[in-house]
Amino acid sequence: MEAKIKEFESRAKLMVSGEYAVLKGALSLALPLKFGQKLSVIEKPGKPVIRWKSMIHDRLWISATISLPDFRVTDSSMPSILARLCKILVTAKILNNDFLASGIEYEVTSVMDFEPDWGIGSGSSLVSNIAHWANCDPFELNKRIFNGSGYDIACARASGPIIYNLQEGQPFWRASAFDPPFSDQLYFVYLNCKQNTQKSIRENGIKTVTSRELREISLLTLAMEKASDLPTFSNLMDHHERLLAD
Repeated sequence: MEAKIKEFESRAKLMVSGEYAVLKGALSLALPLKFGQKLSVIEKPGKPVIRWKSMIHDRLWISATISLPDFRVTDSSMPSILARLCKILVTAKILNNDFLASGIEYEVTSVMDFEPDWGIGSGSSLVSNIAHWANCDPFELNKRIFNGSGYDIACARASGPIIYNLQEGQPFWRASAFDPPFSDQLYFVYLNCKQNTQKSIRENGIKTVTSRELREISLLTLAMEKASDLPTFSNLMDHHERLLAD
């Protein structure tokens, strides 16, 4: 058997509006970013293992050897993160039993061009890449791992801004023409305050959000999408933040 190389790439994301209210059906304005994560898979004859490396730029972040078919980590750094990686791989195999079933060696390298602490999608871009490698539904894989809204999975393969929402629990989105003339006056500021998404979903008060508030957030999202000047956009953002803070 000759070595086979497969490559996948998914983009990072930024949610402009909606926040956790998107879990209840509110519209969200979301942006795929120039940052992203690439996954390279080399399949070759050898022991049935995955030799995994995660890189941040050209810096080694995580390394591991994962035996197959039991997904036992035999050599690793950062065990807690590797446990999550194994959970993603195992869940992908549950969704497609043919995944990793050939009894060969896999040399896998994942490369991020951003820091995971930024909170712009280190997990979602990895889930997207693994889902496409495993040929399974990335939204279902993401739901079983993170139980989020899936907007970040939509962004991972989007070519531009999107308007996203859940309808009866299913993801829907459309392309957005959001490209404001004041875009050179918009900035993303990293505050070193990344939240744990799963913990936040469990602990925030999203269950108390009313249908009126959801409609208001959706209307704010649509108004942000079409804002033609910075003062209007800023006022909409302030209104949005006050509403969510309550």
